[in-house]
Order: sequence, then structure tokens, then C-alpha cells
Amino acid sequence: MPKAEQLPVASNIWSAAAICSKCRKHLDITINFPANTSPCPSGARPFHFFKHVSSAAGADATKQSFQFQCFAETCRAELLVEFRDPILNAEDVSYLTDPATLRLRFKTAQAKYPDVIERPALKVLDVLCTAINDALRLEKKRDIPVENKLFTVCLGDGIEGIFSKLEFAKHKPIGGKQYWKLPDPSKHLFDPHPDELRARLENARDELVMLMLQRPENERKLVNWTPPMLAPAQQALERVLSISGK
Repeated sequence: MPKAEQLPVASNIWSAAAICSKCRKHLDITINFPANTSPCPSGARPFHFFKHVSSAAGADATKQSFQFQCFAETCRAELLVEFRDPILNAEDVSYLTDPATLRLRFKTAQAKYPDVIERPALKVLDVLCTAINDALRLEKKRDIPVENKLFTVCLGDGIEGIFSKLEFAKHKPIGGKQYWKLPDPSKHLFDPHPDELRARLENARDELVMLMLQRPENERKLVNWTPPMLAPAQQALERVLSISGK
């Protein structure tokens, strides 16, 4: 993202990302300023004037892309706008937050661990969010034991579908216990799209934060959870589009 009051120059590539706090859809915008041009805004051109060039939908219908170009001959900036559906669908959210589902998961865990404590949905979301953050860290990853009291009551066996989307893999060392191996985005550096896994993990984490913000105040007190400070996306989007100097 450009700095406040920064003006684009030829060959710059600027981008910004946002997530809707309600529907959890993702928005990514990227603007490319071609070489040998004089980008807007300048002189008599205080804004870009974009014309639609093309639209496309992803092969799995979870992404929509729209391409635009500034029709000022001296600018010709290329704008890509992408909307992505949430990584976590309605079924996933229900598994993580539905009271009846959480109650059943608690009863199942209690049969294995009699002293286990029932956890509210906010804690469930927080445990999954923590696992994703651990995967995103550059230092050595700590795998998650499948036979784990907190893991069992919060996530349970049914987490496999969500973990599969995020490339958590179950493994069992010879003669040992089963573990969930955390995904490692750094191992994808030589893939055709090396940042795809990292983006998927970051998007899922952001969705979990949005879901956590929607939980009632009494759950926040039970879990002792402090909401993160989030900045509205408008300023970042305006900077990338050169329509705000703030």
C-alpha cells in the first residue's frame, strides 16, 4: 500500500486487501502503472477514469475478477478487482459455533477426559485461529497432538474437513501418537503460485477474527479475549486508487 500523499509513478504496482465484517467475502485490488507513462492524478486529471475491460469467474466459482483500465492516454493504469468467497463456508461455521454441535462435542470429550471443561464458541474460534497463526510463523512449527484435551473439546474429529482446506495433515510417527502437522507456506516457494497457501491461511484467520467479533460480550468475558484493533479498509483502498491523500 502506498504511503499517505504518495503519488504513483510509472512501473509502480500497488495493492490492498479487505474483508467484509458481515459476509466475510474478501476483496483484493491491484493497480499496475505501465512503464513510460504519466499516471493520474496529475495536472488536469485529478482522478483515474476507469473503463471496464473484462470479467471472469474462477473455475470453482469462488472468485470473481474484473479488469479495468484508465482511459487517459498518458496514464493507462491497469486495475484488477477480485472478490473471493470465504474459505470457511456455512457448514464450517456451524461446526465451529452451533451450540448443539458444541454441546455434543463436549459430551464426546467428557467421555474421554472426565475433567474437561465445556468451551464457548469464541474459545473454539480462538483455538483454530491460534493454530493458523502458528502455521504462518517462520520459526519451527509445533504439531498438534490429536489426543489433546483442549483440541478434542474445541475442534474434535470433525475438524478434518476444515483442516484439509488449510493443508493441515494428520500423521503418526512409527510407534508414536497421531499428530496434526501444521502447513508450512515456506515449502511452497517453488510452486507456480508460491503465495497461494499463505493467502489461504491469512484469509481463513481473518474470517475467524470476524466471527469472533460477532460473538456476545459474555463469551468475551469467559475467554478473557480482547478484540484486535482493526482499521476500516476505505483509507487503504482510496490510497491505492489515488483518490485520497490521507
